[in-house]
Amino acid sequence: MNNLSMMLGSRFERIGDIDDLQRAIMLANEAIALSPQDHPNRETSMYTLANLLSSRFKRIGDLDDLHQAISMAEKSVNAFPPGHPNRAIGMHKLTILLGLRFDRIGDLDDLKRSILLAKEALAAIPLDHPHRATIMNSLADRLLSRFQRTGDLQDLDQAIVWVNKAVAATPLGHPHRAPRNINLSVMLSRRFDRTKKRDDLEQSIVSAEQAVGATPSNHPDRAGYLNNLGSILSSKFKCTKNLDDLYRAILWAKQALDAFPLDHPSRASSMRNLGNVLWLSYKHAKDLYDRDRAIQLYRQCVTFHSAPPKDRIDAAIRVASIVEEDENLADASEIREIAVNLLPHVSSRSLGRMDQQHMIKKYTGLASRAAAVTLQAVADALQLLELGRGGCSQPPI
Repeated sequence: MNNLSMMLGSRFERIGDIDDLQRAIMLANEAIALSPQDHPNRETSMYTLANLLSSRFKRIGDLDDLHQAISMAEKSVNAFPPGHPNRAIGMHKLTILLGLRFDRIGDLDDLKRSILLAKEALAAIPLDHPHRATIMNSLADRLLSRFQRTGDLQDLDQAIVWVNKAVAATPLGHPHRAPRNINLSVMLSRRFDRTKKRDDLEQSIVSAEQAVGATPSNHPDRAGYLNNLGSILSSKFKCTKNLDDLYRAILWAKQALDAFPLDHPSRASSMRNLGNVLWLSYKHAKDLYDRDRAIQLYRQCVTFHSAPPKDRIDAAIRVASIVEEDENLADASEIREIAVNLLPHVSSRSLGRMDQQHMIKKYTGLASRAAAVTLQAVADALQLLELGRGGCSQPPI
């Protein structure tokens, strides 16, 4: 039963059929329920279930799946004594899951524990172990997260060192090489944003293009790779003003959006990215079609309930500022109200005080701006009402 569950999970990762994933989770749960507490394969079944639940979280966005996956992974790790090779593999899985939860919720304790586990797993696994490159890649991911949280450039530099090692250890044509190339691309792009070194930007584009080129057109990860490539090319256009970079950015961003399933949580990020690129195009060429399409995409992102709340808030702020410039304050007020109502979902009550403050720091002034826009919209409406009453009170001519 566990073997069939793993095979269905592998087919989902390759094809993206959610029915395969749902059936795989059902079988993994049954395998655990039927296994005695002391059965030697029970830990394997828990590890499989943790993998499958994390896949469903990434596909659907339900935090309960992620919490349950972490619980399963912790049980799997604790079942093996220190020094057992399977314990290092389990610690690596827990590294990934805690990192995912940090990215979604923002609990710094999850990130700290994730980095510690990755380093422990790396120290425990033999130099020639086939999973070593995977652990190096995950450690790089978590160091990138810490850089994004703290701004410490040393973390980003160290992340790039580790991901380069992971890429170098992965043969051409290996299915893991493309995602590692994308990780390298993202990290180099982040360093370019910070240091403005063009070599990082150019290498970031090369790595992203290699990942896209190595990924079949029907692979579920291809949409994310295309989205990343479009975003980096738009950054390059801002530097070069070369229209070819802009056109390619629009092309890849459009293909990314088309490739995402309609209910995929990452579709919101793709909408926002394409909106940003089209807005950039509008600012350059003043084509009203690009402007209208960008606004439409931002609006769709705001109301996309499967999306992470941060993506929806960012899109709301963007589109609200545009419609305010058009003096459509009533519309802007409604959009900003949505953003304010999403704030509690960004700063969970389960977080510590410092984590809560960090999560909402980016949105300082959002509520006060929403209130100001609403008051102005009401004032404008009252003025129109008074004008209407004044017109009705005038004697007929």
